[in-house]
Amino acid sequence: MNYEKGQDVVIRRNLGIEHGNGKSGYYYGGSVSNVPLGSKGTIEYVSEKKIDVRLSNGNRWNVHPNELRTSKETEEAEKKRQEAKNSQLEEILQLEEPTTQKDAKKEPMSIEEVVVPKVLIKLNLAEQYKKIMLRIKNYGNEISKTTDDSIKKSEPFKPEFNVREEYAVWIRQEFPELKEYAEKEKEYDSLKKRKTEVMDGAKKAYDHAMKTATGCALTDFKNIYDVLHGKTGGDPRDLCYPSFATDSGTFAKRLEKFVSFIEFLSLNLESVSSRGYKKHHGTVKVK
Repeated sequence: MNYEKGQDVVIRRNLGIEHGNGKSGYYYGGSVSNVPLGSKGTIEYVSEKKIDVRLSNGNRWNVHPNELRTSKETEEAEKKRQEAKNSQLEEILQLEEPTTQKDAKKEPMSIEEVVVPKVLIKLNLAEQYKKIMLRIKNYGNEISKTTDDSIKKSEPFKPEFNVREEYAVWIRQEFPELKEYAEKEKEYDSLKKRKTEVMDGAKKAYDHAMKTATGCALTDFKNIYDVLHGKTGGDPRDLCYPSFATDSGTFAKRLEKFVSFIEFLSLNLESVSSRGYKKHHGTVKVK
């Protein structure tokens, strides 16, 4: 191999033993503890039997030509090794009898059930073998599966204590993209399909609010509930919390306002009674 200045090379062997520098040494001194095999660099100077290499860390190192291999040669050698591994894998797979649709298992084989030949473990091909064998063994039995996480079952609204606030929690759970659809003023298909159920729940939350809310909360609730039904709301100037007033938009937008107001009350409305204790609007149990 004729080396030239500027070539990228890899130190692939150490020939110290040929020049009196021991098994772990290099031909011109130093050892693999200083510069490990596999170190990469660029040729700075070439003479007949000595090559000056600038390593990737910036250091200079003198090596014998037979201690080097170009980056291209290294890639080709690795490619040949991989091809040899793949060839061995194909030969082993040919010994396996593919399962036909008729003989397929009722339940698909799991990856843990695949037994990997020891030779493939040594060749670091265990995972590839498992995936291929899994496809062969489950041939004809491709069952479309969805995990429990990917299937979201609808849950009915069943309040137990605080109807108003439980309704807000239920809406957020059942329609997680409500806020996004409201902001973009788009129709929310999953919400439209369950509109009757949603409005029934809103009525329960409203009735609960009429019995437990006071003052501003009571007045504004009536307005926002009317708007939810598509009615014209009152003058925002007459409301205690005008930021929640809206009299137009999609059903998603109106529902978002209704639910946001409930959440707002849960966090902010707290008053002190004449007896000195705090009363949180909407948390009083109604029998």
